[in-house]
Amino acid sequence: MAGNKGKRFFCSRALPTAFALSCLLTLCLLRGGMSADYLLSLFSRVLVLSVITVGAVFIFTVGAFGISLGASTLLGLSAGAAVYGATGSIGLAFLTCIGAPTAACLISSMLSTLFDLPAYVTAALMLGLLGSVARVILEAHGGEIYTNLLGNNPFDTVGARLWSFVLYFALCVIIYHVTPVGKRQKALGDDRDMARLTGISRRWYVGIGFLMAGLSVGLGAFLILCSSRSITVSSVFDLGFNIIFAILLGGMSLSGGSKSRLLSSVTGSLSAIFLSEILREIFGYAPTYLGISQGIRGAILLIFMVMLARNDKKGEKNAG
Repeated sequence: MAGNKGKRFFCSRALPTAFALSCLLTLCLLRGGMSADYLLSLFSRVLVLSVITVGAVFIFTVGAFGISLGASTLLGLSAGAAVYGATGSIGLAFLTCIGAPTAACLISSMLSTLFDLPAYVTAALMLGLLGSVARVILEAHGGEIYTNLLGNNPFDTVGARLWSFVLYFALCVIIYHVTPVGKRQKALGDDRDMARLTGISRRWYVGIGFLMAGLSVGLGAFLILCSSRSITVSSVFDLGFNIIFAILLGGMSLSGGSKSRLLSSVTGSLSAIFLSEILREIFGYAPTYLGISQGIRGAILLIFMVMLARNDKKGEKNAG
């Protein structure tokens, strides 16, 4: 029994942490050291991805699959950029960045609960729909929306991103651990039918999960907007992959439920950003860099998924 607990701890916590540290060491060796400015740049990117993924934990906990969160981010980013370009108001841009992805996530929640659509069907539908809406907004502005916000606003600093992450992470910890939300979402992820028999409302707690994911995506979109000169489709071209990559590499269980942890979003975000930079250092000048990068990260993700799935099955057998 103790051995099984040790294996579960290794797969869910020790292995993701060791992988993140090994990626950092490898990156340092490849670059022959890292300057303070480069470290701050990495830290800033980790913070933005962590802001987005910490909210994604809520929907992964209930067994949903957030492959449309990247498209939601692009929607908030393009809508926020369009509003800023039309009004010049950073406040209205912030509200738009928050509001558009949150509305999209709540629609996903309604499709999942009211119509009882499978999670992967809902995610696939929203992925296509949100991506199309975002492209319409961008194409209406010639395919690129110029904002010139880079360096021209108080939110384009590492300190602003750090405080955004700390405050939102604290809110998530309170909701996930202090209130009953986290426990009941884990119950839904573990056994949906049993949770229903105990009186847990799937519609309510899935809705809260998607609401928190929408808020985190919106906040992440705003932080990206504030550090950009212009917005195009390629501004977040691999963000959806990075979100899933970060969640699973952080040790999150594939099935969600009681094995879900908020900190997995932070550990996984470190691994995702470090690995992305390693591949850029090795293949950055290759014409097929994007394809090679996606292929290698996909292979690593597959290995982690197999390990986590085997760990989950062993845990279920031992519990039985």
